[in-house]
Amino acid sequence: MIVSTDEHEGILELTLLGSTERLINWINTVDEKEPSRHIEIEDIERKGNVVYVHCAVKSRI
Repeated sequence: MIVSTDEHEGILELTLLGSTERLINWINTVDEKEPSRHIEIEDIERKGNVVYVHCAVKSRI
């Protein structure tokens, strides 16, 4: 689940909420289906059973 979004300088920043397995699967799916973009994980925060991943979607070009 996307918790928040922000965009600056052409980079989309996302905060995602979910289990580690689902987040990694989502990142891999996006990387496979959108070869012109790359998801870079900037920070991972764990609160109990919930994982928050702060990432940036950047252009590969």
